[in-house]
Amino acid sequence: MDHVKMDKFIRQVAVYVTEDYPESRHLVKASKALKLPPDMKLWSEMNRISLGDNKLDQLPDSPDCPVLSTLFLQKNLCLERIPDLFFKNMKKLQVLDLSHTGLISLPPSISSLDSLKILYLVDCKNLRNLPSDIDGLKQLETLDIWGNAFNNIL
Repeated sequence: MDHVKMDKFIRQVAVYVTEDYPESRHLVKASKALKLPPDMKLWSEMNRISLGDNKLDQLPDSPDCPVLSTLFLQKNLCLERIPDLFFKNMKKLQVLDLSHTGLISLPPSISSLDSLKILYLVDCKNLRNLPSDIDGLKQLETLDIWGNAFNNIL
């Protein structure tokens, strides 16, 4: 009742239609073969950012995202590292999808995500450990680690 599954084509049409409305405040650059993330100035205004299914191998050091609630970075197989302070200024982030990435570790700043409710780490084959302070994510309701071979589990 609290979500809708839509056909890929319908989703693309919906994204296209809403791009002209500044109040929609979402940035969707999925499946665009991006090697570099979009301009940092755009990040600060967005509620939702989807950069999934690209070729990103780097992210900005510490983007200022005071209203960002959802961040999709899934299916960026070249993404092995997230800068240490990347999540520092994302206090309202509730949903984070890092599934199917090449991540080796999670940055320390992930523990600063006080509002995070959902964290997807599905099939992160190179990710061997969860940070020891991940238990500090007090609002976390869903942690999906399916398909990983962790050396340590909480």
